Amino acid sequence: MFYFNTFLQYFQVFLFVIFTFTILEITNKKLFINKIACEQIRWNKNTTFTMFVEKELTEEEIAEIKTLIEKKS
Repeated sequence: MFYFNTFLQYFQVFLFVIFTFTILEITNKKLFINKIACEQIRWNKNTTFTMFVEKELTEEEIAEIKTLIEKKS
């Protein structure tokens, strides 16, 4: 019985670690994508653009970014 309880505790810790790293990885990718979009706007418009990683981009904002980049290139 003791070994089984120990196994359950280790398994619980293992699941928690996997879950935590998965969440961190997903949020990190979203933040990274937003940062790239902001950097592209700053680079293309040569102005200061302060929308750094405060929120997720909506579909409309992504379309707006694409049109701005296409106009400049």
